[in-house]
Amino acid sequence: MGKKNKFDLKALVNKGYVKNGDVLVLISDETKSCVIVHHPGGEYKVQKPSDLKSMMTVSQFVQECLGMEPTDHYSKWLKAPNGKTLFDLWHADDQSEAA
Repeated sequence: MGKKNKFDLKALVNKGYVKNGDVLVLISDETKSCVIVHHPGGEYKVQKPSDLKSMMTVSQFVQECLGMEPTDHYSKWLKAPNGKTLFDLWHADDQSEAA
């Protein structure tokens, strides 16, 4: 109830909202994309198609694309293959529990 719900890409993968290998696109510039990858440490991170050697967090990718810290939560800036933003997927459980 008072628990802070922190964004977690791994939780979205575990719930089946997105999966390893899915392409996420920046909503303001769909030419900028990244791919969800399973990090050897168990985490899920993203890679740019142009640089498959480095992994980064979703927030790092969004900040790099925008050239600055986003004005609102970084998960609002990336769209999953189903057309929904990561923010919408992250809060999908909140909506169903509220009903």
